[in-house]
Amino acid sequence: MVRKPGLHKEDMGYFVIFLVLFLLMARGGIQKYFVLLALSCIFVAVKRKIDLKYFLVAAHVGLYALLGSAIALTTSNFTLHSVKQSLIFGIAPFMAVSIFSMYGEDDSGRLIDVQFGALCIAYLMLYARYHVPGEFYYESNYYAYIFGVYGLVHFWRKRYALCAVAVMLMVVEHKRIVNGAYAFTLACLLLLLLVRKENCQKGINITMKIVLIFVPVLWVAFVRNGILEAVFEKYGIYSMGRLDGSAVWNKIQPYYAMSVFYIGKGSGWVERWLGETAIPGFTRNLHNDFLAAFVELGFIGFLLWLLSFQLIMIYAEKKKGIRCANLVGLLIGYMFINLLTDNIYLYITFLIPLYIILLGLVFGDIDSSKSVGHTEKMVL
Repeated sequence: MVRKPGLHKEDMGYFVIFLVLFLLMARGGIQKYFVLLALSCIFVAVKRKIDLKYFLVAAHVGLYALLGSAIALTTSNFTLHSVKQSLIFGIAPFMAVSIFSMYGEDDSGRLIDVQFGALCIAYLMLYARYHVPGEFYYESNYYAYIFGVYGLVHFWRKRYALCAVAVMLMVVEHKRIVNGAYAFTLACLLLLLLVRKENCQKGINITMKIVLIFVPVLWVAFVRNGILEAVFEKYGIYSMGRLDGSAVWNKIQPYYAMSVFYIGKGSGWVERWLGETAIPGFTRNLHNDFLAAFVELGFIGFLLWLLSFQLIMIYAEKKKGIRCANLVGLLIGYMFINLLTDNIYLYITFLIPLYIILLGLVFGDIDSSKSVGHTEKMVL
């Protein structure tokens, strides 16, 4: 049943839950993952039943964990890093599904509005505390990635005031890759909105699926063959230690091959290698999730991982139609652009809200007109 317009008690409860979660997730360290896991288990215990099809939004996580662990065992690279990585990858979808299940599919557009309100408040609290002269809190700029997603979703729902808020907060953090990803994805979204014919939408869908496979593969190939480094040098693009001379993307080159016969090192290997190599600024992540996935999963495994992102697109088309599937594909594309030069595959501040939005789009009623009409009041 769709809730009546206005603010409800359960909305305030979820607002508090999201606010606490976002403030908790902004903290460094591994302790927050144990807290999130415990909270997820509590939510599941309260709900008592979860629809397993919800986990389609993160099928890629399950495939990465299973395939990466199998490769690690096969290549004798299975360590505590493998276990730790699989658990950390799994926490974001588990938390998102548990929260979405508690709220329910009906009028889930309200849920993402409450989530957005809590996100804005949490960000402003962190910004006020840490962005002062002589002090910089690096965790708070993680919010820029999810504000970009909200900017796209609010625009699609014709919530232009909220879209402007999301974009403003995104731009404040000065993340080059985020701003570029948003601009490109917004242009694609405008194209989707202008195209009315069903056949054209299907053509866009097929094109999107092809691009989401080939661009990551080409990106890894360009890194491996030095093409990307040459482009950066030619146009004076500062890579922040990723490609400059003997930087991290170059140092890892001897450990993988751009070949269909390359089977990978297994999950957790990249983090272990970075810890042993001790490259300043890159102690845990390559800041290139596609390269990290290729190194760990191998050529075939990497292709399977990329394909697994499209399962939710296929299901969205079956359940909601081609337009919903294309929007889901755009959000995945936005994520992919950020994966090129960053490590957001670990950012729970980005992933938990993203998964909840995808759940609402595919299984809820975020895209329905009644949801838009009933969410004009937002918790802020």
